[in-house]
Amino acid sequence: MNLDELKAAIIEFEKKEFFEETHLCALRPDCNLSFTEVGRYDEIMEHIREHKWYMNLKHPKEIPFSKALLSWYDNVYMPIVRIIRESKLLSRFPNATESDLYVFIGKHWSELSKRYGSLFTLEEAAEDFSRQSRLPRLTRAWRRLRGLVRRLTGRTGGRIGSREGESVALDVAPVLLL
Repeated sequence: MNLDELKAAIIEFEKKEFFEETHLCALRPDCNLSFTEVGRYDEIMEHIREHKWYMNLKHPKEIPFSKALLSWYDNVYMPIVRIIRESKLLSRFPNATESDLYVFIGKHWSELSKRYGSLFTLEEAAEDFSRQSRLPRLTRAWRRLRGLVRRLTGRTGGRIGSREGESVALDVAPVLLL
């Protein structure tokens, strides 16, 4: 068994365990939760538990796991999957599944929340992720590099450098630095 086969076997084991524990396919026969990376089913289980916790804040009695599972699937997961389908995100990530993209978008949402507070809904984060994924790779890399330079220098914009003639505009074309 090579590494790819081992990885596929582990993912298949995790999938089997997840569906045996949650009974999601029995509750939602059309469900299609599949991943290309190890450990994603555990991440999803954590999302469901967190969703249940938030739901319990609004109810005087503990709600059953199955109710939280269905609520998460119908009100969190599927709206993101619809956005993924409508924006044709899978075409930009040919080796990913809808479930993989759900996780990526969730992480993107978390980053947006850290940067800007809780201004963004999960749906808005998915749309932003979709928009960002349309940017050419070089543009995305340049933006990350520019952000890193700004964080390292403590600057929010403008020019880098302290002496006249040594300043370099942050918004110069990425090609000039290559």
